[in-house]
Amino acid sequence: MCKTVFLFLCLASSVGTSLTAQSNPKSNTNNPCDAKTAFMLSGVEDGATKSVPTNPNGSPCSVSWTMPVWSEIVNLSWPTGFHPGDEFTHGGHYQVELVPKDETVHQWSQMVTVTGEKGLSANPNLDEIKFSYSMVSGFKNACPDTYTSQAIGPTKISGHDAYAAWASCGSVKPDGSGPRGEGRIHSESALIVTIHGTNDYYTVQWAERGPASTQPLVFDSAKWADRLQKLNPIKVCPIIPGEAAPYPSCADKKAVTSISTIKPIFSELVSFSYPSGFYQGAESTKSDRYMIEMLPDGEPSALYSQKIVVTGNKGFSAYPNMSALKGAQLRADVFKGLCPDTYSSKQISLAKVSGHDAYIEWAGCGSVKYSGGVRSESSLIVSIQGKDDNYIIQWAERGSASSQPIVYDETKWKDRLKKLIPIKICPLVPGEHEPYPSCVNQK
Repeated sequence: MCKTVFLFLCLASSVGTSLTAQSNPKSNTNNPCDAKTAFMLSGVEDGATKSVPTNPNGSPCSVSWTMPVWSEIVNLSWPTGFHPGDEFTHGGHYQVELVPKDETVHQWSQMVTVTGEKGLSANPNLDEIKFSYSMVSGFKNACPDTYTSQAIGPTKISGHDAYAAWASCGSVKPDGSGPRGEGRIHSESALIVTIHGTNDYYTVQWAERGPASTQPLVFDSAKWADRLQKLNPIKVCPIIPGEAAPYPSCADKKAVTSISTIKPIFSELVSFSYPSGFYQGAESTKSDRYMIEMLPDGEPSALYSQKIVVTGNKGFSAYPNMSALKGAQLRADVFKGLCPDTYSSKQISLAKVSGHDAYIEWAGCGSVKYSGGVRSESSLIVSIQGKDDNYIIQWAERGSASSQPIVYDETKWKDRLKKLIPIKICPLVPGEHEPYPSCVNQK
């Protein structure tokens, strides 16, 4: 069944086990922008229009797709303009492929694929990183001279461990079994998101083909971050007995609006909120610096669209020239150093947090170079001068690069500040443990 052209698909099948086949699950799609552009998989008529509708802000509308895959329901999105290709199960392997309109699964420029591997979560020797590596290695085997890959990193999807990676071949020659140009040499690359489900493994992949290259391809972080955003939110939900399409328990699932957390950071407790749909990512303490980040579900740190970061700088309050204002300005100066030509900032206000001096500032870069791409970046910065330490709470976002400085959007950033509060700084109580009731109950 596998063809060498479908590098990223074949590996999913090879990892799977030979289990009893089930009939094709019924998939359901829903387009929130224009019902006429929605389509159903599994043999239902494609009603897509040629034009791609847009949201009021001009961004492409997306199709929300929900389907049962083995023991759970998978929900994701992608822009309109794709149509279903093949959907099938084979033993313990489920797969569905979508390609741009007027393209086929044999001749395509881009392809979105979802796979499910039944029962693999029970394998104690397998995790989402190893599974991801097994798929990436397929590219290496196909094009050892022009192969390259990028380990993007871990993420969380509906509480499940997940991992994102990218792999590519500068030049690969398929087996020629497909019609109309299948034998042409081309480049091929794919973003692969692997999800460790309750019982099964799932992958969500976005692949593209292009002109052949004698050199390995260069990872474009801006392009692949944008594509990951188009797939999100990705959700994996339990199957509700008797529930039918469109599976509202998953497709319409709404979480609480915010999550409160309290972290002991050096000499004090720091309490803050972050919106639902974010997960706690990396957390580290190195000597006199603490850091934790919160990211949107399905986004690894390397390809984030938004990120909330809390840092603690031990002993900074003892420095004679240190203040909440100075802490915010030092962080804003990092932006200025990265993009002197497109830098902008906004001094917002002084504040008090649990009796401590605080200062709120915003800074942005129209264009910043990252490994593999150029993006814009901006951040709300809340600096708090604690009893002994300085604390910074930031809400950052990345977007398309601009040759001009970013304009401060007061409405947007005020709304995000509201989602972070209440912010509290509390004394450590000897012997007290989570959930730190002394801070929870502090008014």
